[in-house]
Amino acid sequence: MALTTYAELCAAVADWLERGDLTSRIPDFIALTESRLNRELKIRTIETTATLTGVVGSRFIALPASFREPQNLWRAPVDGRREPLRFITPELMQAETTQGEPLQWGIDGTNIAFERPCDQAYTFALRYLGVLDLATTLTNLVLTEYPDLYLFGACCEAGPFLRDNDLLTIFDTRFKEALAQAKAKESSNKAAVTLSTEPAMLVGRRNRGGFDIESGS
Repeated sequence: MALTTYAELCAAVADWLERGDLTSRIPDFIALTESRLNRELKIRTIETTATLTGVVGSRFIALPASFREPQNLWRAPVDGRREPLRFITPELMQAETTQGEPLQWGIDGTNIAFERPCDQAYTFALRYLGVLDLATTLTNLVLTEYPDLYLFGACCEAGPFLRDNDLLTIFDTRFKEALAQAKAKESSNKAAVTLSTEPAMLVGRRNRGGFDIESGS
């Protein structure tokens, strides 16, 4: 059975549990699994980029609804180059009242906070970890690439509801194994990218006017 959509996952969970009477409960098991994944999983498949626009006279921009954790923030390309802003925690940020181009940013509640109000409507690119919400999106890259995480996680969450400790133990073990394997694969991918972008390997690219991984242009 393919596991690439929410409906396919619901059907697979019912099959693995061998229970046809849990149709109304399976969405809860999936939601609980996602709550666990949203706490523990930090991989490229849930990274995304949003384009945001600053408000003249304001230090704040609302975060995307799917925001979980920040990665980086750049000002839109000027002369072909992205300008990264320096991240700083709000309590250490020395806020100014004079409008200008923001150089620092932080997360303040549900907003991005700058050290100064914008003097124009700058465009920013925010890279962040998103929140998994399969019931809304119906599919996502985590389900596509790591379907066992969702399947074993949902079956594990069924254990307490069914008061079946054996079921809980079996599927919790399978879920933890799948989670460890997913994290290992993602770490391996990131290590490969790091090795291929060492400064010495970038010299030739900069001299040829190619893409500069350090500046993003």
